[in-house]
Formats: sequence, C-alpha cells, structure tokens
Amino acid sequence: MNEKLFYRMNIIGIICGLTGLLASIGWPDVILLNHYFELILLPPLILYVYFGIITKVQKRNDVYDERQNYHMTRAAAISLPYSIGAMFLLYAMYKRKHLLWSGSQFIFSSH
Repeated sequence: MNEKLFYRMNIIGIICGLTGLLASIGWPDVILLNHYFELILLPPLILYVYFGIITKVQKRNDVYDERQNYHMTRAAAISLPYSIGAMFLLYAMYKRKHLLWSGSQFIFSSH
C-alpha cells in the first residue's frame, strides 16, 4: 500500500474518531437525532472504499507490508484495553452520579 495513503487513512480516522467522541460527549442528542454521526464517519469510509478499489484494480495479495502490519497490530493491542478501560470508567462515574445527564449533554458532578 502507498505509505502516504496509509498515513492519511490513519490521520483522518483519528481526527474523525476524536471529533465523534467529543461531539458525542458534548451533544449526544443532537448527534443522534440529526444523524451527524454519519457525517463524522463519512471521510474514513470514503478513504476505505477508495483503498478497496485501488487494491482490487492492482490485484495485489500483499496489501500491507510487514511494518504496516506490525504498527496496526500494535495500535490495536494498545487501543483496545484503553477503550475498554475508558468505557468502564465512564460507566462507573455515571452509576455513582459523578457523571450526570443534563438535558443534552453529560456534566461532571462534585458529588
């Protein structure tokens, strides 16, 4: 795979992921009711489709080189436990009333 395309896919994925996370925490009702999450997911989806078309046209079996496979595996191994831990932390804060739902956003409480 072209290294520039690989980096662009990852950078756009990170930007869209952070945008979605911050928007979901700040304005969850607005994001869900107006379907803005679809707009947030659109740029990475377009890049993945583009990458799939390039791979299909080139008819290559070795899509990623060893270094790219290593980096993707390492990123997944790091992000999965942190994501699970963050979800448990947010859930625990919500259950103990330290994270409250206020109309259209979450707020932190000094309970």
